[in-house]
Amino acid sequence: MGPLVTDDFHSPDRIKVLDAFRAIAILCVMAFHYRGDAFANGWLGVEFFFIISGFVIFLTLERHCRSFADFIARRLARLYPTYLICAGLTFAALWLDGPHTGLPKLFGASLIMLPPFLHMGWIDDAYWTLFIEWKFYVTVGLIYFIAPKRFVLFWCLLTVIAAMAAQWRFGTAYALASAPFLPFFSYGIGCYLQYRDKKIARDSLMLFATAGISYALIW
Repeated sequence: MGPLVTDDFHSPDRIKVLDAFRAIAILCVMAFHYRGDAFANGWLGVEFFFIISGFVIFLTLERHCRSFADFIARRLARLYPTYLICAGLTFAALWLDGPHTGLPKLFGASLIMLPPFLHMGWIDDAYWTLFIEWKFYVTVGLIYFIAPKRFVLFWCLLTVIAAMAAQWRFGTAYALASAPFLPFFSYGIGCYLQYRDKKIARDSLMLFATAGISYALIW
């Protein structure tokens, strides 16, 4: 068994390279927002985050979670406190800057972390990736706990079907699955399986191939 990903920065079990990858992704996104003219490809940091998420989330499912409810509870405990602080600071900054029309309602919708379900926007558009992440958590968690031994097969089928739905303009299926981002999550899961097994086995090859095919269909 390889080392576990933990929240303790000083733990010997933490995969330190993931922290370096996160830092690279953060710097890319920051450079894109602040100097998009010079760092036009900095938006790729978001896709890099999704790859990291695929790796870490599947590791978490496999090694730390007893049930789907346990998995979702862990994700909420991990994300919500930090998100609440950030959303509160954003609300305060916007309130001080004015105008205030509709701001409390927007903040209230943002508190559930899924305002698109209420057909509303975020308190700040920069939080949009959380909606993609939560759709990934629910989808990957359900498939894993319903059919753990056939997870890779069902995940690959979902990814390809979502890509085909995107290609054929099936809007509902496209939106529900967050089709454009599934290739990145798939690649991350494949990287985790390769890391776990210390080799490129059939399952990781299936995920890499699916990520490539679905990316080609959508992008």
